Amino acid sequence: NSLCRAPGLSAMAGKCMTTTLRASLDCRRLASRLRFRALDDRILVGGQRALGGLSYHHTPGKQPLLPLTLGDVVDRVADKHGDNVAIVSCHQSIRKTYSEWKLDIDRLAAALASLRLQVGSKVAMIAPNMYEWSIVQFATAKVGLILVNINTAYQVPELEYCLNRTDSEAVILSQRFARQDYYRMLLEIAPEIESSTPGFLKSIRLPKLRHIICIGDERKQGTVLFADLMESVTNEQLRDMQAISSKLQFDDPINLQFTSGTTGKPKAAQLSHFNLVNNAYLIGQLFELDKEHEVICLNVPMIHCYGCVGGTLAASLFGSTIVMPAPSFKAEAALDCIHSEKCTFIYGTPTMYIDILHHFQGSEYDISSVRRAVMAGAPCPPEVIRRVMTELNGRRFFILYGATEASPVITGTCPDDPLDDWMHSVGRPFQHTEIKNCGQRK
Repeated sequence: NSLCRAPGLSAMAGKCMTTTLRASLDCRRLASRLRFRALDDRILVGGQRALGGLSYHHTPGKQPLLPLTLGDVVDRVADKHGDNVAIVSCHQSIRKTYSEWKLDIDRLAAALASLRLQVGSKVAMIAPNMYEWSIVQFATAKVGLILVNINTAYQVPELEYCLNRTDSEAVILSQRFARQDYYRMLLEIAPEIESSTPGFLKSIRLPKLRHIICIGDERKQGTVLFADLMESVTNEQLRDMQAISSKLQFDDPINLQFTSGTTGKPKAAQLSHFNLVNNAYLIGQLFELDKEHEVICLNVPMIHCYGCVGGTLAASLFGSTIVMPAPSFKAEAALDCIHSEKCTFIYGTPTMYIDILHHFQGSEYDISSVRRAVMAGAPCPPEVIRRVMTELNGRRFFILYGATEASPVITGTCPDDPLDDWMHSVGRPFQHTEIKNCGQRK
């Protein structure tokens, strides 16, 4: 059990022990700043010594990994925690129990299968945080479709590249978000949409795309409404869906997430049921979701692993509640939800917490329900961590470090360790994880 101290580290090599839980990252910049500090007295010399010369560390698993699909997770949580509230979308005024959530997932899964999308077909999702995101995430997986997460900030060239790079056959989109009009963006790429019948698009620039599904009430030419698709499901289609789901394997690929793109085109990382379920399960155990029912204020976007793996998937493995304050982060909306929904756990990035702290000062929000907080996505300033622990009641505080290719979490801190040890670190490697520093040592 070694503590990884890696402030400012740009990449890390992580590889899980099983053939399907593997990720390898090239670590070049600032690699010399990675240090391992032994916490085992048998290794210490004179009470303490740095192990900077060691480039490799392995954390064996204390328990077997889970051979489950995302569909299995949905079925299990509905059976065990069916009456628990699964999702609260504050900005949509939607509240669903796990039993209700499962019914919606099953209906959408059956509807997607009825479009003759075969197992392994790609379905892109362009939407901010909303209830429908959580349904799509699990419904696609339940019939073997590979979900393609599209960043809501992408412009037309990036959208075209990602849809073609993944051979997406269907796209599910919110019609508008912020200043983005996704339907109009698609029309720029494929003007044939306006003259096409839904499900039969033939586009020169998007040759694989056939189906466009719009979330919302506004009907657009060449598209089908998300709500209409779900309402059209028959009992026979539900039986067909169950037959497909029963044949899926836990090591099937199920998700493509785009990463990087700052120095070139976005790069797609392919993840399986096994990757995602087990990383989410280990996250949930670290967060102690198995000990108490948590109500999670999910400020981070679901288009990234932080939101859809550490958020919705981890919560569904343990029957926790996800609260979505707004389509995208707003400090006031987050505080409103913590106050009204009695959230016990806050998710955020350092800049999100700085904004929440700013808006909380001098306010009358009741945040007495909060007991846990997690920070990730960027280097975590110790002074901000201390303020979150004291001013926002996040006494059980966690830092995560990871990469999309690793599903995503590689290391995490434990609040039971001495404060000065974990606050300046990215924690210990997760179970079943190997870490190797591939940078040149100076």
